[in-house]
Amino acid sequence: LEAMLREEIGSMLKEVSTFRTRLSDSSVDSMMKEVEETGIPSRGTEESMQILATSDNRISCLLAEAQLMGQPDDEQNSEVKSHVSGVRQGYAQLLGENAQLRKSINSLFRNALIQAASLEEAHAQEGGNKIAATREAISNTLRRFRPNQQ
Repeated sequence: LEAMLREEIGSMLKEVSTFRTRLSDSSVDSMMKEVEETGIPSRGTEESMQILATSDNRISCLLAEAQLMGQPDDEQNSEVKSHVSGVRQGYAQLLGENAQLRKSINSLFRNALIQAASLEEAHAQEGGNKIAATREAISNTLRRFRPNQQ
C-alpha cells in the first residue's frame, strides 16, 4: 500500500507541476515575451487584445483539465483512492482558483485597453496626444505584468 501511495502521489505532483507550468505559459506576461522575441513591431491595442483572448482560451482549457484532475481514478486500489482523493481534489481546486484569478486579471486589462482606446478615439478629433500616451502606458503595464509565482 505504501509503495502504491508513494507512486500515486509522485504521479499527482508531476501532474500539478506540469499544470502550473502550462498555466504560467498562458500568462499575458509570458505571451508578450514570446511576441517581443519575434522582433516584429507591436501593433498596440489590437495585438494586446489578441494576446488576452489567446491567454483566456488557454486558461479555459486548463480549467477543464483541473476539474478532471480532481476526479478520482476508477482504476486505483480502493485504499489508495481513499487516501489520495482528498489531496487530488484540493490541488485541483487550488489550481482552478489560480486559473480563474488569471482570467479575472486578463479581464481587468482588457477593460483598461478598451477604455483607453475609446478615450483615444474621442479625443482624436481634438488633436490631443494625452490619450495616446495613456494607451502606451497601459500597453507598457501589460508588458511588465508578472503574476505572483508560487
